[in-house]
Amino acid sequence: MPSWTDLVLAPTNARNGPPDHQTIRAISRTDRRLRQIREALSTLADLGLIDLPGPEVRRDRYAQFRLLGESARPIGDRQYRPRGPFEDEDAFSLPSDFFINGWVHALESSEIALLIMLYAHHSVVGTRAGRSSVYVAGSHRVRYYGLGADAYRSHLLLEKAGILESWGPASYRRPTGGLRGFDAENPPPPLRFQIKESGFDQPALQALLNALKNVPC
Repeated sequence: MPSWTDLVLAPTNARNGPPDHQTIRAISRTDRRLRQIREALSTLADLGLIDLPGPEVRRDRYAQFRLLGESARPIGDRQYRPRGPFEDEDAFSLPSDFFINGWVHALESSEIALLIMLYAHHSVVGTRAGRSSVYVAGSHRVRYYGLGADAYRSHLLLEKAGILESWGPASYRRPTGGLRGFDAENPPPPLRFQIKESGFDQPALQALLNALKNVPC
């Protein structure tokens, strides 16, 4: 089933169509980008991922789109509504540069899952406690977020890429992310993480290629 990660906007070129000087019309880069966005929204509407107002709406039609649920078998009203374990839970948002600079396409699913877990946990726990960093106990990580040890260790790459920072007793940790002398009866304190949203300002591909050179095997 198509999803939002299949949406890729191509660069806006200086020209469009054949290089015939008699047919070229001056179109600004902003106009080209707006046209791309409208075409992308129309495609998403055709795929059933968003809902657009009818053709009778002429003004700001594309600005009024609604997100639709992405379940394989939608039932009833398909409008997307954030749901969580708490009735008063606020939805969290991802920075626009996560999409604009290609992070959504360059990161593995497990790495995105770790980021989503930290964003979600911060919206529930960190915001209420007034903290910019959070930790997730191993039992909660597995039980509530379904993240195993391998996905959790992807924080090493995210740190090297400049979008995550962690704190914790270094004496317990190996450079590869594992634990030294793990004792189930007396486990070490979990790492505390802070997302560095400024890191999303850089193009994802080059940042990750550089990070992979520095991640211990």
